[in-house]
Amino acid sequence: MLSFRSAVIALALFTFTAIAQSASPDLANDALVSTFQRDSGNVLCSPKNATLKEMRALLDPYIKDIDLANPNSYPALAVAVYTAFPCPFSPLRPELRPAAKEDLIGSWLFPDASLRLRHGPKSPAWRETPGMPYIKCEGLTFHETGEYRVAQIRGQLACPTEIDMQAMRSLPKVSSWILLPNGRVKIARTDVPTQTEEWEVYAVQTPFEFFSIKFAVGDLVVYLRRHLGNEINAATTFRHLQPLK
Repeated sequence: MLSFRSAVIALALFTFTAIAQSASPDLANDALVSTFQRDSGNVLCSPKNATLKEMRALLDPYIKDIDLANPNSYPALAVAVYTAFPCPFSPLRPELRPAAKEDLIGSWLFPDASLRLRHGPKSPAWRETPGMPYIKCEGLTFHETGEYRVAQIRGQLACPTEIDMQAMRSLPKVSSWILLPNGRVKIARTDVPTQTEEWEVYAVQTPFEFFSIKFAVGDLVVYLRRHLGNEINAATTFRHLQPLK
């Protein structure tokens, strides 16, 4: 049986081949084909067995204000492709809605079972640092005051509890968060003032499964859309957050 990562790589390659074989002289189609050729399975993931026509229909809501007759529109079209087809799946689905502030407040766990979705299956981010234990889970807290806390757990250490996350408030505050329009969260750090970090956050309103991972009502689906060196809205990191109680 194929591993999760092998299965998704095979799917990404199959979809790109289908797109390339059916490509037509159209600026938006060209952007679809070329961006998937470059980043399929890295920061781009497509729906299962999608044809070019189906992919184009999914892209259309993101390009309605772009002039498709202007060759100079290609960079904007490429950004739209990265926006529409993040890994592991597109947020443009009925089970999700952009998160509001009240959806975020509290402590969250990115569990071990969901960590296999953290990056695209072919992402170089999977390369392990020699001597560094694997990431087991993450804990996050969005405090109503704007304080932001993250605990990344590696190796055999226990995943954080709500009590652990609250105890982190005794440490110096270095990170804060604000909610931008459409569920976009911007993180600022006092220790790295030049850092750029923006996450696109969605609340699960109807339960669903993806590769046997269950997403429950009230969970959060989160994509890292902006950071230093990434100005094309590519989702380089994914989080599935479950409420800590």
